[in-house]
Amino acid sequence: MSNPNGPHPAQIVKHIGTGLAILGVLLFLSTFISAALNFGNFDNFDERGRSMALRAVFGFIFMIAGGAVHGVASSQERSKGDNFNDGNWSPGSDSELAGPINIRCPSCRALNDEAAKYCDQCGKNL
Repeated sequence: MSNPNGPHPAQIVKHIGTGLAILGVLLFLSTFISAALNFGNFDNFDERGRSMALRAVFGFIFMIAGGAVHGVASSQERSKGDNFNDGNWSPGSDSELAGPINIRCPSCRALNDEAAKYCDQCGKNL
């Protein structure tokens, strides 16, 4: 089920940041692939060297910029307190979240009722 209003702007910005970071990684890694493929070949060495240096620098810049854009968009999502994972849920009152609380036994890891003093599974103190 999709959100009738479309994706939230913060989600779009997160995807743009992810795309920039991926582009940066590809540019950066292409430097090493070029170096490996042309190992021992000194034809156009200066030109290839400049190209590789530019790809490495711009790749690194895109990785940093993409990570920053993604991080800012994520913090904007979290600061609003909304959950945009499926686009349908909106925060309601705390009574919607209330339910039974279970306590995990430290010994056998079984779930027990919150009022229990002893584990239903192994009988040890909770």
